Amino acid sequence: MDFRVLGPLEIRDDSGALRRIPAGRSRTLCAALLLSAGTVVSADALVRDVWDDAPPGQPRAALQVMVMRLRRALGPDVGSRIRTVPPGYLFTAMPGELDLHIAQELCALGRAAHRRADWPETVRLLDRALALWRGEPLVDLPAGHLAPRIAGSLQELRIEAMRQRFDALLALGRHEQILGELTTAVDSWPLHEQFRAQLLVARYRSGRRAEALAGYQDFRRVLVRELGVEPGAELAALHQAALVGDPSLVSFEATPELETEREPEPEPEPEPGPESESESESESESEPDSLGGSAPTSRQRVAQLPTDVPDFTGRDAEVARLRTLVDPDRAPEPGVAVAAIHGMAGVGKTALAIHTAHLLRDRYPDGQFFLDLHAHSPDQDPVRPQTALDHLLRAWGTPTDRIPDTVAELSAAWRSAMSGHRVLLVLDNAADASQVRPLLPGGAGSLVLVTSRHRLLLDAAHIVDLDILPQAEAISLFRTVAGERSRTEPEAVAEAVALCGRLPLAIRIAAARLRTRPVWTVAQLVQRLSDGRRLSELAAGDRGVAAAFAVSYRQLTAAQQRMFRLLGLHPGADFDAEAVAALAGVDPPAAEAVLEQLLDANLLQQRAANRYRFHDLMRDHARSLAVEDSRDALIRLSDHYRWLASEAVEQVMPHPPGRRPVVSRPSGTAAGSGPFADPERAEEWLSVEQDNLVAIGVQSGTKDWPAWEYAGDLADILWRYQLARGLDHQSLALYESAARAARRADDPARLTRALRGQGRALQVLCRYEQARDVTLQALHAGEALGDADTAQTLNNLGSLAWRTGDLEQAADHLRQALELYRSAGDVGAVSALQNLGGVTFRLGRYSEAAAYYDQALAVHTDLGNWAGQCDALVGLANVLNRTGDAEKALDHVDRGLAIAADHRLRVAEIALLETRGAVCARLGRHLEAVDSLRRCLDLAREAGHQLGQVYALTGLGTVHHLAGDLEQALACLEQAEPLARSLGERMVHTDALNALGAVVASAGRPAEARDHHQAALDMARTIGDRYVQAQAHQGLSRAYADLGQEGLARDHRARALALLAALGLPETL
Repeated sequence: MDFRVLGPLEIRDDSGALRRIPAGRSRTLCAALLLSAGTVVSADALVRDVWDDAPPGQPRAALQVMVMRLRRALGPDVGSRIRTVPPGYLFTAMPGELDLHIAQELCALGRAAHRRADWPETVRLLDRALALWRGEPLVDLPAGHLAPRIAGSLQELRIEAMRQRFDALLALGRHEQILGELTTAVDSWPLHEQFRAQLLVARYRSGRRAEALAGYQDFRRVLVRELGVEPGAELAALHQAALVGDPSLVSFEATPELETEREPEPEPEPEPGPESESESESESESEPDSLGGSAPTSRQRVAQLPTDVPDFTGRDAEVARLRTLVDPDRAPEPGVAVAAIHGMAGVGKTALAIHTAHLLRDRYPDGQFFLDLHAHSPDQDPVRPQTALDHLLRAWGTPTDRIPDTVAELSAAWRSAMSGHRVLLVLDNAADASQVRPLLPGGAGSLVLVTSRHRLLLDAAHIVDLDILPQAEAISLFRTVAGERSRTEPEAVAEAVALCGRLPLAIRIAAARLRTRPVWTVAQLVQRLSDGRRLSELAAGDRGVAAAFAVSYRQLTAAQQRMFRLLGLHPGADFDAEAVAALAGVDPPAAEAVLEQLLDANLLQQRAANRYRFHDLMRDHARSLAVEDSRDALIRLSDHYRWLASEAVEQVMPHPPGRRPVVSRPSGTAAGSGPFADPERAEEWLSVEQDNLVAIGVQSGTKDWPAWEYAGDLADILWRYQLARGLDHQSLALYESAARAARRADDPARLTRALRGQGRALQVLCRYEQARDVTLQALHAGEALGDADTAQTLNNLGSLAWRTGDLEQAADHLRQALELYRSAGDVGAVSALQNLGGVTFRLGRYSEAAAYYDQALAVHTDLGNWAGQCDALVGLANVLNRTGDAEKALDHVDRGLAIAADHRLRVAEIALLETRGAVCARLGRHLEAVDSLRRCLDLAREAGHQLGQVYALTGLGTVHHLAGDLEQALACLEQAEPLARSLGERMVHTDALNALGAVVASAGRPAEARDHHQAALDMARTIGDRYVQAQAHQGLSRAYADLGQEGLARDHRARALALLAALGLPETL
């Protein structure tokens, strides 16, 4: 993941795709957590950051709800990183993921390079650091204290990096190159004396003495006028030097207050030859040899480093971290400095070690060793420590007769030989710590770089866990290897890199294949990588991704190999030890032990505690391996997820009596209390496992799954939870899979349920035509299933007709459904009551609507159905607000909001907030109305709830109009009306048209107002909504009056009054 705060707030996932971050206060919360990544932030501090000086009534509870929503919005891979740690919350960012951390580390390294006058290194490091700034940090946050609070420290970090970089460039004689940059810096920070000093020097050196002197005088005038002070002594001295032509000004290297003495340059060395060839340069020295005698008086310098990777790309943070081990400003290591570079096959461990070794070799004049330990060479056994030590001693020049036999003696001889010397040792492809420990030199001053696919337990080693490349670096590597023609297809290159899993070995092979096939396009390469044979495409001779993975697999134990193969069956993106235990038929501790072993072997990855995952290509390899007991394993896995999903949903949203799907406890699961201690744990599990549950359900509906019923079971278990959380796309995917499976099995009962659920999800997603088609199919498929089943389908058809504006048809379906429910004694009758309330409200039968809603509320309360209670309270509030009791309506809404907050009912909260906005507007409390509607809009956008967005935008437009802000009103309604039209939601479309007509009328555009109101009237007549007709007539009356057509104006006015009288409503809407 890439987390970015040095500019607009951004999160990019492993494919480089932008992760959507919620708007409003949730965005501020996300930024506050990222800014303190790795540190616990107290709840009080977060409340201050999010709400500034106006916290809500119960700030901690509100914060808890907001954190929960943020976790859900960011997805399980990011959301799980937000942990509750007293007294607040902790966000975990891995090394190299947060741009602020990378910038701070690079700036620290740059400062160190500046202090030792290593000017090229200063420029390289600070260029990388400054490139991370993408503008003003967090410029897109809502107005508040957070962004200004952190702006000062981040600006100081940036300015200091710029200043030190300019110092280095001036010292390197690149004064003309930076004149433009320095001028921009001075314009941006006009009172910054160091930038003024550097610009003066750059101009002077570039032969622009007059400009240098004039710039100083301009600055002096500004200081005297604005601050009443003179320039500082250092800048004044530089001005005097320029004035008299002091030759010392030409040798300027650093701004005066940070001027440092340069360290003596090391003697240059010849470039090392390829692979293991030694240089011919000799040294004469006398030292104790490894066995207490005299060392040879003459020996060749050891320079065994392989040639540096010519197209090495990226890895700046990792290289910088390795270089800190030899930073002269760092406290010296008590012994030899050891860095262990871990990572999966093909991730670039050896390339990083060799590249870093070349950058550091000048610091190790006594020798640079390279030794391949062959832990993962396909046709070679790992090198024994005895053989490795013999090789190292011979390379050092130790005579054969002085080389001992045992590992202990060889290791002692090697440490003695290295004592007092500064050497660099690269140990590539190590098997384990026992292979490496005897090879470590003795004493301080040397550096050992070890690469391995396993996590090595070496004392005091600095661990570098090498991950796949960030998206930008992966694309850069592909282009470097493939050549210039790849630059003409940027989108295809990004796709190719994603299909390579951003794994350097895979990218190199794919790009090399493209380079050697001039008739291919990048798009054609993508096609070859996309058709299910990635691993076979990512091979070149004996070099390939699958071959590299196969070596790692062969070195596993039998138990580890079985687990690896079984994990290939899991259809989800990640998994925990409990799921894997079910898959493998073992207990969770045993499963976790093997998972940790696979993690140590870098065959698995871990992004969060107790969550494991494959790299995409590694998953392909695991799935290519045969599994003997796959049928039983998949059934155990499905049983595990089905049971836990049932238990979790029952904790979070209990089913009405008789409606909970029957799910048996899996065999082998201990009887007793449920798996979740409380609803919060159940909610967290559902949030984290949602994608896995959908993946299991979708896969189980295919021909390849051993038990097809799981698709429908999971769909039925989860749909109420998914509906309340706005996860309707997931619900649709499950029911579509369930319908396919039920058709193949010729099971009419399951097919009816699946089609009905599919139609319900399509309706919520505003795909009304499709919803009608599949719901009618459900009605046909379930003809023989009984009254209760038919009632459910008719209820869904009634709800659908209501949403699409066919109110009489809706009422007919719903009355039939209610009758069938009651004859069957089915609690589903409450849903028909609820829907009848909505239909009769739109038909203007307000007392009838209130009666339906009152009955529904009573039943929902008896059943403990919180979402249903919220829906009924919204309906009652709308009736009361329409009929003139806005204060009581507000009480109902606030009661519903309390329930929604307690039970995290996101969709219900959207409806309640929209209604609250309308009620507050009726009461004249415009600020409250705007606040409620903005919260509604934020939630709807976070949830992807388009209908909720239309309601919120329409409400905001109306309230802004009432408050006299026509510009804001138009901005909202010009978004709401086309969105409503695109959804085919006729009732809300009429509301948006009338609201837009009223605003354009006030803006002096009566012809436009007439057109909008006429469109609303035509639609409302078709629907049968008399209240909306009355609104449209009133709007047309005003529009025609403004157009000078008084007869038409009076006619529409009379029609509006007649409709309002028939509805029993006051004449003024």
